[in-house]
Amino acid sequence: LILEVDSQARDTTLTPADALEQKEAIFAKLEAAAVAVNTGHALSQGYACTSLNLARTLSADAAHLTPVLVDRLLDHVGLLVGDEHATVASLSPACAASALAVIAHALRATASHNRTAGALAAVVTRFEAGMVATLRETAAGLIAGQAGEMGQAWNVSVASVARHTLAGRAWASAALPIDANAPRDHQVGYVLPTSFASDANLTDADVTVLLAAFPSPPAFGDITPLAPIVTLLLEQKGAHVPVQGLPLAARIRVTIPLSPAHRATRGMCVYVAGGSLSSSGVSTEENDDGSVTCLTTHLTSFTVVPRGAVQDDGSPAPAGGGSPSTATPSPPPPTIVASPGTADEQEEEEEDSSGDATLPATYVEMAVRLPLSLLDFTSEKQNGFRQGVASVADVTLDEVAITAVREVAARRFSANSRRLLASSVEVDFWVAASSLANAQRIAAKLDVASLNTALAAQDLPAAEIVRAASVQGGSQSGGEDSGGLA
Repeated sequence: LILEVDSQARDTTLTPADALEQKEAIFAKLEAAAVAVNTGHALSQGYACTSLNLARTLSADAAHLTPVLVDRLLDHVGLLVGDEHATVASLSPACAASALAVIAHALRATASHNRTAGALAAVVTRFEAGMVATLRETAAGLIAGQAGEMGQAWNVSVASVARHTLAGRAWASAALPIDANAPRDHQVGYVLPTSFASDANLTDADVTVLLAAFPSPPAFGDITPLAPIVTLLLEQKGAHVPVQGLPLAARIRVTIPLSPAHRATRGMCVYVAGGSLSSSGVSTEENDDGSVTCLTTHLTSFTVVPRGAVQDDGSPAPAGGGSPSTATPSPPPPTIVASPGTADEQEEEEEDSSGDATLPATYVEMAVRLPLSLLDFTSEKQNGFRQGVASVADVTLDEVAITAVREVAARRFSANSRRLLASSVEVDFWVAASSLANAQRIAAKLDVASLNTALAAQDLPAAEIVRAASVQGGSQSGGEDSGGLA
């Protein structure tokens, strides 16, 4: 039916509007059936793969995808790949390729929709969720030393999921051609520093890696990327590898080729932060072969834009030039768990909401636990968390910085299940103070009742204090004598 609609659209038997209406009707049946199967705990690998393959075919023509249909397609992928009830043992590479193709089709269609930043952020969140869920479900079917190559997925994405032993270090680098006949200068790749295993506190367990490239990225406001969006995710035991904020001895290197039409353009590396781009914490090396290498301290989705197009705080550069903004950088988005997933449960999710914010001379530091997964603790909720803290401390948002986010206390469907039922994140943060006395006043305000009232106003769950507020800097370090609270 889908192919017949495409055929009639090509020979103008169907108008574009009629073709869209037909595809929406077909997808509505596909969508409703998947929901019913999932609700009945009857989702299987065969059903998920067949449904994903149909969604891939249905979404192939960007002209037939409205913004609403894009959102529904991405939710459909999240439902099938997320495997809410842990009834699917794993996904085959071919099945994963269909999932990634739908995600890539959605990105390509979004490129023509001119969405607002908020709407684009929602698409990116689903994109990241699909990435993480696909990584987990595919890796579950691999043995150490095996890679699930997804090759050129219908000319819209290329990806590989691999599982390696820690000792073998095959996980530390990889390269992937953008297409089957790509020369060496048209490959994406990454290299992790030699000390990464110890710097990131990797355990003696298999490491799974997803490396994916999407050659048709959407525009972010007025900024059009010069290169594919490249996603790099690492996990151990079904959970993201925390990287953001760790004292890495050397930076992670991600190499991205510029699109052929932009080889002569000077580019800069940025990462995708919701519906915007940020260069905070990322530097650029230009290579002679028409590619750039992004030097970074976190794992997420990267791309390349014209040099100077993005300031360090993630805002577009002023049209007439100008000095960089001094605002606190936006955090990299949490990369999403498998529920439909955020990549930093993901992967980037331990990301630092303050970016590379400079530690003030005097400040109050604290740690709390929230009953959220890394998937759920999105960049929007991180900003809401900072806003809640700022309101309690009576400071501006820029004076609150998240320094680390860690997933803890994960509970799964069964001992061998990959399905996450419940988890918590621990959030380390600081609040800048103008003086020691001011810091002591801030620490005294940060009691659990006041904090939870403020978090509730931001639609966040109640927090549990892990490390009491303590004053640092000035003429003394805090603790209970300087305003620390149990």
